[in-house]
Amino acid sequence: MADLSRPSQLRFSFLPRSLGALAAIAVFASCAPKTGVKSTTGLAAYCPDSVSSSVIAGSTGSGKVFKLDPLVASGNASLSPGSSTLGNYTTTVTLPNLLGYGTLKGTYVDVITDACGESYGAYSTTNDFRYEHGDGRFAEVMNYHYGNQFRSDLASSSALYPSGSFLMIANCDVDDNAFYSQGTDSSGNLVDFVCMGRSTKYPDTTSFSEDGEVMMHELQHGTTGHAYSSVNDFNVFDFDEAGAINEGLSDFIGLIQGDSEVVSPFKNFEFSRWALGLLFDSSAMRGAAKCPVWTADYPTCSNYSKTPSSGFSATGKRISFAYPDGLGWPYAGYASGKNPKDVWASDLGFEEIHQTAPIVTGAMWEIYQSLVSSSADSATARHRAQLLLMETIKTLPQANASDPSPVTMPVLATKLNAMAATATAGAFSGAEQTSIANILSARGLTGLSSVGSGWASVGSITVAGHAGLFFNETSAVGPANNRMHAGEKGMIWFDIANSSANTAAAPLIKVTSSDSRVTFSGASKNPGYVSPTVAFIRYGKINGSNIVNALNNGTALDNVGITNSYFNGVNLYGVNSQTALYIEIGSGMTTGTTFNFTVQITPANGSGTETLTYPVTMQ
Repeated sequence: MADLSRPSQLRFSFLPRSLGALAAIAVFASCAPKTGVKSTTGLAAYCPDSVSSSVIAGSTGSGKVFKLDPLVASGNASLSPGSSTLGNYTTTVTLPNLLGYGTLKGTYVDVITDACGESYGAYSTTNDFRYEHGDGRFAEVMNYHYGNQFRSDLASSSALYPSGSFLMIANCDVDDNAFYSQGTDSSGNLVDFVCMGRSTKYPDTTSFSEDGEVMMHELQHGTTGHAYSSVNDFNVFDFDEAGAINEGLSDFIGLIQGDSEVVSPFKNFEFSRWALGLLFDSSAMRGAAKCPVWTADYPTCSNYSKTPSSGFSATGKRISFAYPDGLGWPYAGYASGKNPKDVWASDLGFEEIHQTAPIVTGAMWEIYQSLVSSSADSATARHRAQLLLMETIKTLPQANASDPSPVTMPVLATKLNAMAATATAGAFSGAEQTSIANILSARGLTGLSSVGSGWASVGSITVAGHAGLFFNETSAVGPANNRMHAGEKGMIWFDIANSSANTAAAPLIKVTSSDSRVTFSGASKNPGYVSPTVAFIRYGKINGSNIVNALNNGTALDNVGITNSYFNGVNLYGVNSQTALYIEIGSGMTTGTTFNFTVQITPANGSGTETLTYPVTMQ
């Protein structure tokens, strides 16, 4: 089997549908069972010389796994990923739905390993897969157990997408990550796969395959993508709210699938306490709470409010995961009682899709919890929530010429309410529909306050002589100095000021260059590319005065320092390419030449489109 061509990832990802990913396609050879004599070069000693292409075993086997993750399995919140005792906490489980080839290939998932050259490692003619924790095949069993548990449960919910067996790669050749992607087999067929990588911090004791929630998170990316469209990507840009929704829904599914296994002292609304929580230098754990872990009132979040003056405070150190003002605040990673000013100054991920996901995760978790109260049992509630979600995803809008990124959090909320009112996803009582609507409203996802007309203006920040915009060279002529010169290529961002009291949510930005010699790079650089002089991008939010006042309500020691402009409200501008547009400046543009960028801005809570003009003089 040929080597998988896989792009490197940030923490937990999906590709190309979407834990931080860049859109790409991996191409690999067919993953039929390998036969013949193995090459031992670089492969684990346990790799079988060949595996059967005929049925030789039954449909049920046994294996050893961690119950959800080593922390939950041990009941010990202080257990270290570097501990030599992790193997003491495994449990023997039944492995159903096997196809009988003696491998971990089943009705719902097909598990291979990079330790055996993208082929099968675990092999038993009696379906005995009870490997000890130190054996690399243990990771394969974890993948099969949780992959099968999740996808068979989707089938029981009438929500299985895609149909057929889903490829999972244990011991995947990727550092500190796990991701979902798609590739093509040797026949040109599109194949979904999940890659479960290794830990560089604890390479000898653990891997991402030991976190059941992560595996189910990645599989849900494939489910979301297939439910949405067979041809269109769910999220288009490196950052857009569809990407945050995608991550939030995957976190949510991981939580409800693991809910019944979580034991004290652990919280069932915290996602990936093992891989995200412990395998990095600082915790990147996410979850469904209404406030960050580092705020004083976590986990009760008694100070939560979607109203900025109540739910947010610099002096009170209050942050609420409410839309849109709570978008982007990190869920974990800082000490309890941390000052929001210090978090803001040190964190660069305020538009990153995983960091903006907890509002969606939290709303869906609360819907699930409300269904637990009104359903026969938690399994029934889970099935109802999964079907409601999948049927809702199928109704979300597709990209079009006027909006390449039409899926936003308010759109999702509106569609959820509408779906609950129909019989398509099963019957929801009037009381249940009211509960769902109230939960979405409390998170700020419906009934948004409008920014009104005339709210937008060119921001006051001037960088290197360019008023209201920032240019960062990727290919400079002479020294890189953020000044536009003929023949250069670079990234641009636009500073937009908001005069409204309310935050402009998820503004869609359409930019037109007035000079045909200043062009946008193609779709490989700009997913919102329309033509050489027109392209789209989406920003996270532009603060209104209500949230600005709430987070600057004390002394200089406390005040966060945000303002009501994009450049002073979302600290990712100029840091990376997530919200940049790529441009190319023709070599014939002489110093002193002037042209305009026309910027049309359409927020999720606006009454229409605002148009601004940014004059540029070549320097």
